[in-house]
Amino acid sequence: MRILVINDFIQVNLGGSETYTFNLVKLLKEHGHQVKLWGSTKHKEDFSTFFSRWFSGKYYFQTKKVIKSFKPDLIHINTFSRALSPAPIVAAKKLKVPVIMTVHDFRHLCPRTWFIYQDKKPCKYGFSTKCLYKHCYSAKRSKWWSSWYYNLKFLKTAGYRFCLRRYVDKFICPAIVLKKEFAKSLGVNNISYIPNFSVNQGKSHQPLSNFHHLLFVGRLSKDKGVDVLVKAMPLVLRQHPKAKLEIIGDGPEKDKLIALTKKLDLTDKISFRGKIDHSQLEAYYHETAMTILPSVYMEMFGLVILESFSSSRPVIGSNIGGIPEVIEDKKSGLLFAPNSHSDLAKKITYLLDNPEILEEMSKNAFQRCRDFSPAAHYKMIEREYVSLLKK
Repeated sequence: MRILVINDFIQVNLGGSETYTFNLVKLLKEHGHQVKLWGSTKHKEDFSTFFSRWFSGKYYFQTKKVIKSFKPDLIHINTFSRALSPAPIVAAKKLKVPVIMTVHDFRHLCPRTWFIYQDKKPCKYGFSTKCLYKHCYSAKRSKWWSSWYYNLKFLKTAGYRFCLRRYVDKFICPAIVLKKEFAKSLGVNNISYIPNFSVNQGKSHQPLSNFHHLLFVGRLSKDKGVDVLVKAMPLVLRQHPKAKLEIIGDGPEKDKLIALTKKLDLTDKISFRGKIDHSQLEAYYHETAMTILPSVYMEMFGLVILESFSSSRPVIGSNIGGIPEVIEDKKSGLLFAPNSHSDLAKKITYLLDNPEILEEMSKNAFQRCRDFSPAAHYKMIEREYVSLLKK
């Protein structure tokens, strides 16, 4: 097949959707498909591009040009809201090219993207007029201008939803909870569940060598809940004074997190490593006892979980979004109450108290990673492509 894969950004890796897109392109090429990756080569997300992200004439005509040149059998689009706008989808349908889309998060159901209500629990209302006045939980909650900003985003999201219903032939969701909410909110049934995959499956189980090291890997932003993890550390250290935490990543909350670490007198227990090359991550996983994923928003999958599993390291994650679909509680890791640093500390302490259970979870985590292999993912994706082209 000739497949045009589209994503907002194609030269920078900003997170899970980019990682998935780059891995998907490689996977499809390995199976003999002719694949072209297309999207924006510049990362710019500010107010100057806010309205062009509603609908971009520039990307509409550029997409038509790429389609006419490459002549794809189908288009697989990932994210479009941060740069491209829905323009590529409309252009594809104008030229009668089938479109399949992987939905990576809740941004088409929630203008604030987190899908978390005022009570810090998953939203039970979905996209509705409540979005205009309920001031739900989000990164910009305290800003004086946030209400106006999110009201504009509400209108933009409404436009996106119209385009998705009308122009996308097939949707894919990497989490069952997202599939359920997306189908209900948009009133569509042309949707399938296909979980993400891990490129690195690990060659063999790696026994634990350091039972007191904890690890966080990810963007240092409010939605990742790293402050919850930092606040949990004093409680952990009361029982296990040798415990140490390494934080890998960068982001807008870094300075605040460093300040919080100093305030809690944890500078000798928490290390900020910054953003490191992905090829170096495996060494960090091997040196830790467990990975922590303390997200406070409806995180869909968390590729960090699979990276940790492939290195035989269990994960303690928030019981929210798609995280509990990947972590088998009490088997390949533990789940804790979102936003609760005390419950997180309790779960960390439990594993540090019971090294034999931690070691067993390490073995289970390695086996769990096999459920998300590239081969399994390709089989499911190919089935969707063939089905779409038969219509």
